[in-house]
Amino acid sequence: MVKILFVYMGGRRSRLLEAKAGREAPMEFLFGLTYLQARGHEVDVLELTDLSPDHNSAVHANLVRQNVRLQQATGFTSTSHHFVGSLDRLNRYDGIIAGGDGLALGISHFIREGMVKPPMFMLATGMLLHTQLQVRPSPMAARVRDISRSLYYRSVFGRYRKRRRVYRDLLEASSGTLYFERSEYEMAQRMFPEYANRMHLSVQCIDTDFWRPNLALNRGSSHPDYILFIGNDRGRDFDLVQDIARHLPHLRFVFVTNRIRPEDIPPNVTIKQGDWKANRISDVEIRRIIQDSSVVVVPFKSGDLHTLTSVILQAMACGKPVLVSKTSGLWEPEFIDRQHIWFIHSGSLSEWCEDIQTLIRDSLNRERIGVHARRLVERQNNLTVLGSNVEAIIKQ
Repeated sequence: MVKILFVYMGGRRSRLLEAKAGREAPMEFLFGLTYLQARGHEVDVLELTDLSPDHNSAVHANLVRQNVRLQQATGFTSTSHHFVGSLDRLNRYDGIIAGGDGLALGISHFIREGMVKPPMFMLATGMLLHTQLQVRPSPMAARVRDISRSLYYRSVFGRYRKRRRVYRDLLEASSGTLYFERSEYEMAQRMFPEYANRMHLSVQCIDTDFWRPNLALNRGSSHPDYILFIGNDRGRDFDLVQDIARHLPHLRFVFVTNRIRPEDIPPNVTIKQGDWKANRISDVEIRRIIQDSSVVVVPFKSGDLHTLTSVILQAMACGKPVLVSKTSGLWEPEFIDRQHIWFIHSGSLSEWCEDIQTLIRDSLNRERIGVHARRLVERQNNLTVLGSNVEAIIKQ
């Protein structure tokens, strides 16, 4: 048995407490904690909100300044200042699992200083990928179609030596890294081949016991309720989804997001403010909103490198057909277009509107795709897969 500390940003303990109290709560964002617990490991949870660093201490002030400079120079966000005064707590365990890049970057500072002894394992959440998109110069973005991906990575990242050095130091301090985005995993492999044996790739996984169809609903109804858009991620195309709703005024839409202002939406849209960490809308309510929808739409911005996000998998697990932009990051051969998922290839407004109306008119096709989607996600994107992948990196 191994004593493991899971470190999270926030919002996890509340779900865990709900489950322990016998209430329904999804477990995917605990990143394998319940699986390791069931396997006999002793696990504990630490969230940043649990920490109370002395804001008047010189160490805290110095780390805050360092982290501000780091963010300005690289786009990376370190949480090291939060852990001031809490290192004894980290050192009580046999291993630390950092549930995010910023957390791992913060803890890695103290590992390099020799102040944190247990091995740390990083669950990558897109820091390398997303900051690359932010700093990519537009001329290179225009030329990327004409050069190979490997040459692209070398030339672009050669301009950002500080970012390379910081991320290399992070990989050096980490005993293992689990990636959930194929694009980010491939990027890291190309940039840092010397750490390839510490890098692992996992499919995105969700709690398929929680995210499930509502069998009480009339299946194959010819009167669909609404089209659902949900999410706050930076890769979503919030402008496009509003244009889609405006061009389909005869259809009802529900948006669950904090990134669209209520005063900007057309009259056929109902907007609900959602915040996962604050649990502003409960997970049970989110599930009901998905279950009551006819289709779920997930438009990504052009050039986004996302793979299958949790919202896509949650909707599929609820038996809903999902229309999603076919980005270069969506390389999942098991997810067959028009069988498990509905890819929008051109990303044009006209294609989105035409395909939405095609599915809305065809209730049998919606049901067929939803059934196949549920079966696929239940088989290969479940919590056992996630937990076994997390356990594998700590046993390597």
